[in-house]
Amino acid sequence: MIVNNNRPSFGAIPVSKVYLRAERKVSPIVIYELGEKDMPFVGKMINKIRFDKLCVENKKRKDLIRWKELLMRAYTDMQYDNVLLAVKDKKPCAIMSYMELFSRINLSNIAALPVKKDTYVKCAGKSLLRELFERASRKNPPAIGGMVDSSEPHILKFYEDAGFKIRANMLSYKKEDSYQKAAATMDNFLEYIPLKNQKDVNLSRKCSLNYGPSILDKLRGFFAQK
Repeated sequence: MIVNNNRPSFGAIPVSKVYLRAERKVSPIVIYELGEKDMPFVGKMINKIRFDKLCVENKKRKDLIRWKELLMRAYTDMQYDNVLLAVKDKKPCAIMSYMELFSRINLSNIAALPVKKDTYVKCAGKSLLRELFERASRKNPPAIGGMVDSSEPHILKFYEDAGFKIRANMLSYKKEDSYQKAAATMDNFLEYIPLKNQKDVNLSRKCSLNYGPSILDKLRGFFAQK
């Protein structure tokens, strides 16, 4: 039985890069494994990311609260769980937490984050799942499981496309379905590159939490009004 009940004492470690095969010349999504030293940075994410500005087309209060709850859950999970952060062009774009319990991998939380107004990084969440399947293929747990909100069709499709079975709000990907097969399927459109012997880094220096429009975005908006 594996029970992961100690906080990792390291800072963020880059563990992989993920490219979209259709956009190979574009900068990669970098996956970081977070540790105890990164808790202040995730706290800054909670306080600084203005979802009311980024989700202009979706201003329902419950949806904005949900984003904060997902980040808060990831922050809390850092005390006991494994937490992975996806970063593209210095901006955090997705976060995942999971726990190894009773030899299973239990997916606690996964959320894509908008990086511009109503704009998300393509395949940011799938890149995190690709890293998870890579880890599962090495440890070979009997299953990956978790809870899912079945009232959200786009969330169900996200997991179903990755090969998960969903029944009564429960996710399941079993060992006999082959984690290597799931990774190979994702590699049809993702190029996964593991990074070895990487040292931990200071995310506050590697990432920007300024999610406002850039000067270029403002100039485009200005000329579009002409």
